[in-house]
Amino acid sequence: MDAVQQPSGRTVNAISWSANCKFFSLSLGKVIASGDSLGNILLSSEEGTKLHTFKANLTKRIPVNDIIFSGKSESLIYGMADGALKVWDSKEKKEIHSLYPFGNYPLKTLCLDQINNRILAIGNAVGQIGIYNFQNLISGRNGMFKDQEIKPLRISLQNQS
Repeated sequence: MDAVQQPSGRTVNAISWSANCKFFSLSLGKVIASGDSLGNILLSSEEGTKLHTFKANLTKRIPVNDIIFSGKSESLIYGMADGALKVWDSKEKKEIHSLYPFGNYPLKTLCLDQINNRILAIGNAVGQIGIYNFQNLISGRNGMFKDQEIKPLRISLQNQS
């Protein structure tokens, strides 16, 4: 495989691998998504061909801290340094959801249940973890499993023995 490189001066902050991605209903096979320190997202084929690039934020250069594909690669989910969680539809090639589950605390890591795309876990820069019903989240309904308002589960990762 040939190397696909972000433009000079950009640090790759996040990378994810798709099993079978589709754009405008065309099956492209395996796709690599990377997010950089200036808020750009690059999608490339496993052969190294650049397929698509876009800005995660249209008005500011905000780093992409983590990026994952949904189980069927229908969506690309990315967490931003400004606290935004965004969902990008790979068929329509556009952002379909944006929310701030922890306010402005930077999102650091994302994990999605790859078997049924139901559970999304989000971790932020101050040790909070939120557990969401991803299907409800992207359909516009509140995605928390417990309370009907966004109240992140708070877990401190400091001073653990």
